[in-house]
Amino acid sequence: MTHSSFQIKSMTAYGRGTAACEYGRFVVEIQSVNRRFVEMNLTLPRQLMRFETLMRKKINASVGRGMLQVVVYWKMDQKQSLSVTPNFPLARAIKGAWEELANR
Repeated sequence: MTHSSFQIKSMTAYGRGTAACEYGRFVVEIQSVNRRFVEMNLTLPRQLMRFETLMRKKINASVGRGMLQVVVYWKMDQKQSLSVTPNFPLARAIKGAWEELANR
């Protein structure tokens, strides 16, 4: 995915973009209508909420005015599998600590 600098000229518009990467597929939809100041309603998947402030700053840098509805969709790559390996020494240590607490 490449980044290019642009300034939106029209205040009433709709745009949709997609990007795929190792984390899955992202779709971003932006709809704007004419307003005197920038007003933004940003909808993100729960897993991406920590990026809300950063996204608002990036969008505000490119938009001078208007009411924006921004929606981000994310579909995780199903090929990526997560695996969990138990840490038996740590589990034994935790169990021993709980038993010691219970005895006291």
